[in-house]
Amino acid sequence: AARAAEAAGTRLVLSIASSWSIEEVAAGTHADHFFQLYPGGDETATLMQRAWRCGYRALFVTVDVPVLGNREGERRFGYTRTGTIGRTLTLTPREALDVARHPRWVADLYRHGRGSMRNLLEGSGVGATFQSIEILHREIDRATFAWDDLEWIREHWPGTVYVKGVLDPEDAVRAVAMGCEGVVVSNHGGRQLDSSLSALDALGPIVAAVGDRAEVLLDGGIRRGTDVVKALALGARAVMIGRAQIYGLIVGRERGVVDVLEIFRAELDRALALMGVESVHDLDRSWVIPYETPSRDVEPARGY
Repeated sequence: AARAAEAAGTRLVLSIASSWSIEEVAAGTHADHFFQLYPGGDETATLMQRAWRCGYRALFVTVDVPVLGNREGERRFGYTRTGTIGRTLTLTPREALDVARHPRWVADLYRHGRGSMRNLLEGSGVGATFQSIEILHREIDRATFAWDDLEWIREHWPGTVYVKGVLDPEDAVRAVAMGCEGVVVSNHGGRQLDSSLSALDALGPIVAAVGDRAEVLLDGGIRRGTDVVKALALGARAVMIGRAQIYGLIVGRERGVVDVLEIFRAELDRALALMGVESVHDLDRSWVIPYETPSRDVEPARGY
């Protein structure tokens, strides 16, 4: 994914929970990349030092996970809160058939082993996988993150700091006043609190509050190039994608991620052309009609 992002002229934000370590990703690419951090745990300072030493120049501090959300899908799959498996590893007939249909995935699993969160724990195999999940859960549980902690991170990180998971303009103002260069408007893809405000609805007020002096990015729900158009028109400097690139990685490895990014770019270009807009720099709020405001000036079609 990092190499695909580099080839496409964009950047990877490496997750603290990635299956390849900070050092491994840095060694496999040439461009500067960014690092995402769940702050407040025992490993915060060490992870920051490792990331900076390896050339990561922006830190994305995720602040919307004081506890893990009620992730029912993960429980149905077999993950429990303690990071162990809630059922045996015996495959169901459906799972066995699915595995049989993906021989390349099986070969990769045999070659590389089952992944673990290598930033937290070295090793592979089922034991390492779920031990690393347990470590991450423990770090989140121990975290008592507050504004003082963000101030400490800002003081000790030499590069750029983005606060990820902001939905309130007042929080955005406070983060920028503290010296953070950007905020990421995000509700964690709806995985934390499913009834929370959507990122797109929160974007406009936050842009109005801090967009003249900080970068405002949007994360969550970006699936098409037209989603990018909407976010940019509402004032986002850029958008972040998560699941889309994971889908590409699953299907086609590095080439799959490149394809996903090319699809986004093609859809974006096509949308701009159909709108009669020359560049993303020409987008503004006038191109977006809020859902709650029908287009009253347009007469409905008659005779049908």
